[in-house]
Amino acid sequence: MRFDSRRARDATAYRVTQRNELEQLKRDYRTGGIADVTVKRRLVGVLNELLSPIRARRRILAAKQGLVEDLIARGEKKARPLAAATLAAVRDAMGLNFRALKGV
Repeated sequence: MRFDSRRARDATAYRVTQRNELEQLKRDYRTGGIADVTVKRRLVGVLNELLSPIRARRRILAAKQGLVEDLIARGEKKARPLAAATLAAVRDAMGLNFRALKGV
């Protein structure tokens, strides 16, 4: 994934707006100017807005049969040799390479 400065700026502006709105909601709530249900409804709206793209992406991926399994298999194929080399280096460093000791 590449860094997208436009999206980063948009996300920062969104967070600032949300923070300002949150502070206003806190002030209104503490002074009795806003009811619990209003705050809860706003929270539900914000959460749904936040989760909407995640849910959409999940629906797209769920529709592609076998995609997850394929990605896992490809990742395993790449990771297995690296993991084996790392474990061998760790065993050698700790003196736990019993295969090498058999030849002694």
